Amino acid sequence: MPRSYGVGVAAGSDTSLQLVADWRVDLDRRKDTAGDSKTSHRYGFGAEYLWAGAVPLRAGYQVDETLDTRWWAAGVGYVTARLAVDLGYRQST
Repeated sequence: MPRSYGVGVAAGSDTSLQLVADWRVDLDRRKDTAGDSKTSHRYGFGAEYLWAGAVPLRAGYQVDETLDTRWWAAGVGYVTARLAVDLGYRQST
């Protein structure tokens, strides 16, 4: 079973601007050319701004060394006391 460890942090407010970041290390999920375990990392960061108390605007970026990919993402939503709608888009670079 692969061994991995991670940590995440968020700073800011749920009602205005929030910044987030996370990091994970996989100690033995990836193999090198000789078949030996190789350490790989996944990390990302993003931000969310709540505009007019009802429209969350989000953007972020992630690097995944295990899958050898990089992603950017953006999203927008609409939130009331009874309804939440969310649209998001993610693209590899």
